[in-house]
Amino acid sequence: MNIREIAQRTGISHTTVSRALNDSPLVAEKTKERIKQIAKELGYELDASAKSLATGIRMTIAILYPYSTLRRIGSQYTSELIQSLRAALHIYRFDCIVNGYDSVGEDLSEMTRLIREKKVDGIIVLGYELTKEALAALQKSTDKIVLINPNPQLEGAHCARLLINNEYGGSLAYEELRCLGNEGLFVLSHDRPQYSVRAQGFLKAMGADDSHLWLVEDEAFETAYHFVMQNQERFSGCKGLFVVTDIMAFGACKALLELGYRIPQDIAVVGYDDIEYSSYCTPSLTTIHQPRSDVANKAAKLIVEAVKEKTSPDQTVMLSPNLIKRESTSAHS
Repeated sequence: MNIREIAQRTGISHTTVSRALNDSPLVAEKTKERIKQIAKELGYELDASAKSLATGIRMTIAILYPYSTLRRIGSQYTSELIQSLRAALHIYRFDCIVNGYDSVGEDLSEMTRLIREKKVDGIIVLGYELTKEALAALQKSTDKIVLINPNPQLEGAHCARLLINNEYGGSLAYEELRCLGNEGLFVLSHDRPQYSVRAQGFLKAMGADDSHLWLVEDEAFETAYHFVMQNQERFSGCKGLFVVTDIMAFGACKALLELGYRIPQDIAVVGYDDIEYSSYCTPSLTTIHQPRSDVANKAAKLIVEAVKEKTSPDQTVMLSPNLIKRESTSAHS
């Protein structure tokens, strides 16, 4: 089956069929849909290599993430976001190459090589860890870059930026716990910048200082668990606990339950991220949901439009999280 045969079946010109199958803006959307549906029914497969030669587009986007977030103690949210990005790019028939960068060594040679050899059309970068210097190195190779939740220092970096309003997310956690009285509310956090914003959002909404903030050395399940077990005296006056990641919240909850506290009757707990396991644990975790699907869909749309229209994306989009209420706070509503 080829394009000429599809044109004969539809009664539409060969040129229009070709344009429709290549998503040309010159063809009306309804006509595109009709042609693509008929092509699908006839078993037609677009020759990606031929399309690449004709358009100069490789139909491949690189997803770049900081290695630190996929360590054993790292972020399940990052893994889930990468999968959402894959799915969002697939809708546009784009493939992706997933690669990591070391936030310490900042070795981006592999990524710049892929760009230089024209194996990818653009880059989506995750995380606060990307520095100005590392971004500048990427921009020497391509202007098709979308940053997801970047460091605030990269504001005005002449590329698209997708931000999560983490301070607002922290304030939502406070609103869920405020009925318990400010004196009994505390935050368990790590001092990485994105976590600090969440913690400060809670404390700002509460009108409290850092005396209500407990810091741990990393974001591991085990670290949160051991903090609670080793600081039992602190929890005698605790009525509500905001933990800045779900993974840490699971560790804290395990320790609290082992110490004989009832959740939420004695201590209510709110996490952050809304990773998949939040609804599976017992009690299920009330948490702040990051708009993972919205982030992925918007990032995919921005990078694909930039590639197809041969433009440089340069805009800032702020997305807001929302509270997902489950059993770890339900008794107090």
